[in-house]
Amino acid sequence: MVEATGESSTATEATGEETTKWAGQWQRGKKKKAKLLAASSTTTSTTTSTTTPTTTTTSTTTTSTTTTTTSTTTTTPTTTTSTTTTTAAPTSTSTTSTEAPTEPPTTSGVPVDIACAIKKGKALGCANFNLATGDALAAQLMSLGEKGRQMITSADLSYNPRLEEGTIQQILAYLPNLKAVNLAGLGMGQMHPDLFKNNPNLKNINISNNNVVCARNVFTALKPKKINYGGNPALEKLTNRSKAKKGKALQDIETFDSIPKDHCIYV
Repeated sequence: MVEATGESSTATEATGEETTKWAGQWQRGKKKKAKLLAASSTTTSTTTSTTTPTTTTTSTTTTSTTTTTTSTTTTTPTTTTSTTTTTAAPTSTSTTSTEAPTEPPTTSGVPVDIACAIKKGKALGCANFNLATGDALAAQLMSLGEKGRQMITSADLSYNPRLEEGTIQQILAYLPNLKAVNLAGLGMGQMHPDLFKNNPNLKNINISNNNVVCARNVFTALKPKKINYGGNPALEKLTNRSKAKKGKALQDIETFDSIPKDHCIYV
């Protein structure tokens, strides 16, 4: 009985060891299973989170660039010059003066600036000679020499309206012994005080038809016997006459000297 019991105890011990062995294996299996489950759970969770379907739409935008090419065409006009030469039939040769007169000549058919006539070496006649520059007359007077010029006592320069007053004064300066001078129709308007500066012996003076408005100090140094100033309304209005002799001529000169300065360009 005792042996049986011992065998039974041995069997029991064996059974307990077997049980313990299996219990350990079970525990290990359980832990391994738990690890597997845990790993499986993690993998599943990871898979779930990473396999969440994400739809990515890629939009491709195509930009179309239109290049506009501006073509500028510059057209340069070409002027074609056509020169037609027409040969005119031969005509008679005529001489035409190239100098355009500022005023119509007072005498038709008379060339410009010709030399004047000198009668008997004493009277210079240039009336209506179409004088302009007076160059030809000046050359003529210079050719006479000083003695020849001193012999001239009379000068008629009337009706040469293109002669400037300065030129007239220069011509008179060549003739210091003048006693008579005719300056009618020269269009002077204003008379320079020095006009007769070099002609102290003048006795007979004609300044008619000039439309003179100022003759201030022109005749002051002279003692003319006769002075004619008709055709100069401004002067005639001052004296109520158109000419004067001797004493009346001197009175008229004093009247001319009283003309206001604002009427004169030469003072």
